[in-house]
Amino acid sequence: MEQKDIQSENLRSGLWHKAGFIGLIVLAYVIQYAAGRVDLGFEVPSVLAICVYIIVTEIVSVFENLCALNHELVASPLGKLFSQTPKVEDAEKLAAGNGGK
Repeated sequence: MEQKDIQSENLRSGLWHKAGFIGLIVLAYVIQYAAGRVDLGFEVPSVLAICVYIIVTEIVSVFENLCALNHELVASPLGKLFSQTPKVEDAEKLAAGNGGK
Protein backbone atom coordinates (compact mmCIF):
# COMPACT_ATOMS: atom_id res chain seq x y z
CA MET A 1 0.00 0.00 0.00
CA GLU A 2 1.54 3.28 -1.10
CA GLN A 3 1.21 6.46 0.85
CA LYS A 4 0.39 9.32 -1.49
CA ASP A 5 -1.03 11.80 0.98
CA ILE A 6 0.33 15.28 1.44
CA GLN A 7 0.02 16.57 4.95
CA SER A 8 -0.27 20.34 5.05
CA GLU A 9 0.72 20.33 8.72
CA ASN A 10 4.11 18.85 7.81
CA LEU A 11 4.50 21.37 5.00
CA ARG A 12 3.75 24.28 7.35
CA SER A 13 6.13 22.90 9.94
CA GLY A 14 8.89 22.64 7.32
CA LEU A 15 8.16 26.16 6.13
CA TRP A 16 8.46 27.51 9.67
CA HIS A 17 11.76 25.67 10.11
CA LYS A 18 13.14 27.26 6.94
CA ALA A 19 11.88 30.70 8.02
CA GLY A 20 13.52 30.11 11.40
CA PHE A 21 16.81 29.33 9.66
CA ILE A 22 16.58 32.60 7.71
CA GLY A 23 15.78 34.49 10.92
CA LEU A 24 18.75 32.85 12.62
CA ILE A 25 21.06 33.94 9.79
CA VAL A 26 19.77 37.51 10.04
CA LEU A 27 20.23 37.51 13.83
CA ALA A 28 23.75 36.12 13.45
CA TYR A 29 24.56 38.82 10.89
CA VAL A 30 23.29 41.54 13.26
CA ILE A 31 25.39 40.09 16.11
CA GLN A 32 28.46 39.88 13.88
CA TYR A 33 27.92 43.44 12.63
CA ALA A 34 27.43 44.78 16.15
CA ALA A 35 30.52 42.92 17.39
CA GLY A 36 32.50 44.63 14.62
CA ARG A 37 31.27 48.05 15.72
CA VAL A 38 31.97 47.44 19.39
CA ASP A 39 35.60 46.39 19.56
CA LEU A 40 35.50 43.19 21.60
CA GLY A 41 39.08 42.30 20.79
CA PHE A 42 38.03 39.24 18.82
CA GLU A 43 35.88 38.49 15.79
CA VAL A 44 32.54 36.73 16.18
CA PRO A 45 32.13 34.39 13.16
CA SER A 46 28.48 33.77 13.93
CA VAL A 47 27.13 33.92 10.35
CA LEU A 48 29.59 31.29 9.14
CA ALA A 49 28.90 29.04 12.13
CA ILE A 50 25.12 29.29 11.66
CA CYS A 51 25.37 28.63 7.90
CA VAL A 52 27.57 25.56 8.46
CA TYR A 53 25.08 24.29 11.05
CA ILE A 54 22.16 24.77 8.63
CA ILE A 55 24.01 23.06 5.78
CA VAL A 56 24.93 20.06 7.94
CA THR A 57 21.34 19.85 9.23
CA GLU A 58 19.96 19.80 5.69
CA ILE A 59 22.50 17.21 4.50
CA VAL A 60 21.58 14.94 7.41
CA SER A 61 17.88 15.41 6.64
CA VAL A 62 18.36 14.54 2.96
CA PHE A 63 20.37 11.42 3.81
CA GLU A 64 17.78 10.38 6.39
CA ASN A 65 15.08 10.66 3.73
CA LEU A 66 17.22 8.67 1.27
CA CYS A 67 17.62 5.93 3.89
CA ALA A 68 13.86 5.86 4.36
CA LEU A 69 13.37 5.48 0.60
CA ASN A 70 16.19 3.02 -0.12
CA HIS A 71 16.77 0.41 2.56
CA GLU A 72 20.05 -0.66 0.97
CA LEU A 73 21.54 2.63 2.17
CA VAL A 74 20.70 1.73 5.77
CA ALA A 75 23.24 -1.11 5.55
CA SER A 76 26.02 1.33 4.65
CA PRO A 77 28.33 2.59 7.42
CA LEU A 78 26.79 6.06 7.29
CA GLY A 79 23.30 4.63 6.99
CA LYS A 80 23.68 2.70 10.24
CA LEU A 81 23.68 6.04 12.04
CA PHE A 82 20.17 6.66 10.71
CA SER A 83 18.71 3.18 11.12
CA GLN A 84 17.05 4.10 14.43
CA THR A 85 15.50 7.38 13.31
CA PRO A 86 11.69 7.55 13.20
CA LYS A 87 11.54 8.18 9.43
CA VAL A 88 13.61 5.10 8.63
CA GLU A 89 11.83 2.90 11.17
CA ASP A 90 8.41 3.94 9.80
CA ALA A 91 9.56 3.25 6.23
CA GLU A 92 10.83 -0.20 7.25
CA LYS A 93 7.48 -1.02 8.90
CA LEU A 94 5.64 0.14 5.77
CA ALA A 95 7.93 -1.94 3.54
CA ALA A 96 7.50 -5.01 5.78
CA GLY A 97 3.72 -4.61 5.56
CA ASN A 98 3.96 -4.52 1.74
CA GLY A 99 6.06 -7.64 1.47
CA GLY A 100 9.33 -5.67 1.27
CA LYS A 101 8.40 -3.71 -1.84
